[in-house]
Amino acid sequence: GGGGWTVELVDFSGADAYDERLTGGEQPDEFGVGAVLLNLLTGKEPEDFEFTKGSASFMRNVVASPALRQVVQRLLAPPGTRYGTAKEASEALRKAREDPEARSPAGGALAEAGGGPERPGGSKVKLTRSRGRIEVAIPKAGVTGSTVSSGAFSAAWLAGVGAWTATAVTGGAPLIAGAFSVPFWLAGGGLASKTIMGAAMSQSLVVDDDLFSVRKRAFSKEFGGMAGDRSDLVACDIVTTGYVNYEPVRCLQLATSDKTVSFGELLTEDELQWICFQLRSFLGFPPASFPRPPPKPRPVERDRDDRDW
Repeated sequence: GGGGWTVELVDFSGADAYDERLTGGEQPDEFGVGAVLLNLLTGKEPEDFEFTKGSASFMRNVVASPALRQVVQRLLAPPGTRYGTAKEASEALRKAREDPEARSPAGGALAEAGGGPERPGGSKVKLTRSRGRIEVAIPKAGVTGSTVSSGAFSAAWLAGVGAWTATAVTGGAPLIAGAFSVPFWLAGGGLASKTIMGAAMSQSLVVDDDLFSVRKRAFSKEFGGMAGDRSDLVACDIVTTGYVNYEPVRCLQLATSDKTVSFGELLTEDELQWICFQLRSFLGFPPASFPRPPPKPRPVERDRDDRDW
């Protein structure tokens, strides 16, 4: 009466027929309820998922609490392993609805997609996800092992270049010899700048049904973000941007057809894998692995007498 609610009867016959082709039609009503829940949670039909002996490999596509995922999985399980009665299935759904993990203080966030890397222990990254929105907030790193290592490397680099330049200048070398060190100064300065900015920069990524945005902020200013239509996104990967102390430096990268934006440059490998899986799942990209490349080979020192002159 005036509340705007509409009650409709759902026809399970399509799902029941699909279940009958797969399993012989035992307990078709349970499969039908599971199929409807799967459609509500993912927006896809049961035919869009792979079934093996009646069991759907849908876990990584479902954004819901662990309790609800477990219920849906059992409803779609092979005959004989589903719930024994409709009352038992109804009770399981009620308990899943009341599960604290199914709700959030904001009232809309859901659990992360399952089937991939879990949130690393001790991570300060905040990732929230709902049916139509995912947000990743990366706080400024401050002083960490990574920033100390990068800072020490850049300081040693600049000290070495400075000593070489000073020797060349005071030794009366031609001007071109001093100019030869300019690219090395630029490289060391660039690394030092990235280290300082990484320690002081907070980053955020938001993707909803229509738009996406990446923002980077440090010293009260915006640096190198990107925004656009979600439909323009074509890739979400983990890329190697260089090496420090012969170890690969990795970050996340979003790409459109003509632009890329990187973020999470100082995150651990486990954090990168976790966030990348969640983003690709939300965006509908297929699961992918991005194995960490091996360290860069160190140069082999040879005895002076063995060197080619």
